[in-house]
Amino acid sequence: MTTNDQRLYISIAHRQLPPLILTALGLFNDSDYLGTTDANSTFALDKINYQRAWKSRNFVTFMGNIALERLNCASVAYNGSFISGNM
Repeated sequence: MTTNDQRLYISIAHRQLPPLILTALGLFNDSDYLGTTDANSTFALDKINYQRAWKSRNFVTFMGNIALERLNCASVAYNGSFISGNM
C-alpha cells in the first residue's frame, strides 16, 4: 500500500461527536463492570446506570482528539491485524 492509498480519514470538529463515532464503530459501549456480555441489557432508558464502564466525561475534553490506526503484524508472538488508539 502506498501513501496515496488512504482508505479512511475522518475529521470531526465538535467535541460532542467523538463519543458518537467511537460508539458507532463499536469501540465503546455502555456495558457495566459486572461481566455481562449483553451491552444492551445494561442501558436502561428510565435511569442512569452508574456502574457503566464508559463515561465520556473521563476522556473527552473540550479539544479532544482521537487517532486510530489499523496495523498489520507478522511476528512469532502475534500474526494479524489490530487497532491502535490514542485519545
